[in-house]
Amino acid sequence: MDWHCLGHASWLAETSGLRLLFDPLLDDGHHGGVFEVFPSRTIDAEALRADFVFVSHRHPDHFDLRSLRRLATLDPESVVVTPDPLVASCAERVGFRTVRIVPPETTIDLDGPRLVTSPSAGAIEPEWGVVVANDEGVVYDQIDTSIGRPDDVRTFFERVASALGKRVRPGEPLVSLALVRWQPLLEVDAMLAGAIGFPFTAYADELERCAAIGARVVCPSSAGARHAGPYAFMNRLVYPVTEGRFVEDLAARSPPTRAERHVTGATYRVRNGDVIVDRDGAIRDGL
Repeated sequence: MDWHCLGHASWLAETSGLRLLFDPLLDDGHHGGVFEVFPSRTIDAEALRADFVFVSHRHPDHFDLRSLRRLATLDPESVVVTPDPLVASCAERVGFRTVRIVPPETTIDLDGPRLVTSPSAGAIEPEWGVVVANDEGVVYDQIDTSIGRPDDVRTFFERVASALGKRVRPGEPLVSLALVRWQPLLEVDAMLAGAIGFPFTAYADELERCAAIGARVVCPSSAGARHAGPYAFMNRLVYPVTEGRFVEDLAARSPPTRAERHVTGATYRVRNGDVIVDRDGAIRDGL
């Protein structure tokens, strides 16, 4: 199973002969130009050839109408999967012929891989993350979700193991690769003149939830964006934790877990439950 990193929360997974595209954001700019993907990249939309397009929730850095319209023009037979009726309606309007609304905690059997959608505690609009499993391993794409407290995370993955029909021996990780939410943001605090000091409690909670997944390898994901243009001054206020700091802190908090950097253009290859990072894999594949 290969996961190609396309920047921010966009990933293309190749598994069991299928191509699964997650939260496609083909251009760098989004939110009307207030934000941009960082680092900048160029994606060849024609090379994606997705069988399934997953849109986790309606926030514009995950649900991008321009990207969906482009993909629908290239291949209207790609199946769009989302928890949100608004996203589903828009996907149909831009030209996709098959759209499916799938709620959280649903098991999906494709022709080879099995998927389980995760809940998102406290979400206002419909939202999920996705677990993808085949004989090579299990990948959890957390996206922007929060399952809840660490105990809730562990309980959810016990249910996932049951749904996947996997028996996990003590000390053996179920999840080979977790693409995790890792950075508490101070966007609302900064915009509303709230406290913008370092969010020690929120950051500690993120580390605890990440450790509770018990993954063999963790990669920080869904935080490859920054404010652009006249809004750039917000970056130093909104993003309190660097990726390097997170990787270092996770290693200290959960020594059995290996943390790998989020490298745009890389391919994370899941083989026999382990992960090999090919730093130019997506680039060589022409994506």
